[in-house]
Amino acid sequence: MGDLSQKEAEIVEFQSTFGDEVVEALVAFSNTRGGTVYVGISKEGEIQGLTLNEETIAQWIDTIKGQTNPEITLEFAMLNIEGKHVLSLRVSESLAKPVAVNGRHIKRVGSQNYYLNAEEIAIEFLKTNPHNNCVVEEQDDASVASMTKKRKASNRRKYGDNAQKIIKLIKADSYITIRKIVERTGLSVKCVEKNIQRMKAEGVVRRIGPNRGGKWQLLLLKDINE
Repeated sequence: MGDLSQKEAEIVEFQSTFGDEVVEALVAFSNTRGGTVYVGISKEGEIQGLTLNEETIAQWIDTIKGQTNPEITLEFAMLNIEGKHVLSLRVSESLAKPVAVNGRHIKRVGSQNYYLNAEEIAIEFLKTNPHNNCVVEEQDDASVASMTKKRKASNRRKYGDNAQKIIKLIKADSYITIRKIVERTGLSVKCVEKNIQRMKAEGVVRRIGPNRGGKWQLLLLKDINE
C-alpha cells in the first residue's frame, strides 16, 4: 500500500465507510499524538475503495467539525491505491484537550480507542488549560479614576499583556482564527476566548460574519494601549 501502514496502529486507523467510528478515531488521535484515518480500507487492510465527489467529502468534513468540541482541524486527500480511491483524513494533536465528540472524550491507546473517565478528563483539561496561563488584567481603581476624563466609562479598564497580544494579532490579520491566536500567543483556548469576550462586551472588537469565514473588526483603537 505504498507509504501506508500494513495494519492499524497508534496513529493509523482503517474504516471501510464513513460513519461515527471515523469521527471517534479522529477525536482519539487529536487527544493523543495525532493520526490518520483511511476511509475505504477494511480493518484487515484490504483496499475496498470509495466512490466520492467533492460535495460528499465537504459534507463529511462538516459533519466531523459539527460533532467535535473544540472543533478539530483536518487535512484530507483522495488517494489512488491499487486503482481504487481511498480518502485520507489526518488530524494533529490538539492544543486544547480533551476534544469531545457528541459529549464523549476519547483517547488513542495502541490501536484502540479508549473512553476517558471524569478524572482523566479533568487531568487532560488541566494539562492544556493551566490556571496561571490566563489572566484578564484589569486596572486598579486609582488608575481608572485618573483617566475618567480621557476615556468613556465603557473603556476605563486597562488592557494587559494577554489582551495586547490578541489585539496585535487581530490588527495584523483580521481573518485570524482562535486556533492561530492560541498557537502564536501560547495562551490557552479558554484564556483567549475569555479576553475576546471581554473586549466584545466593551466594544473593542466585534465579529463580522460567521465563525467560519468571518473576520474581526477592531474598534476604539485610540483607547487601547499599543
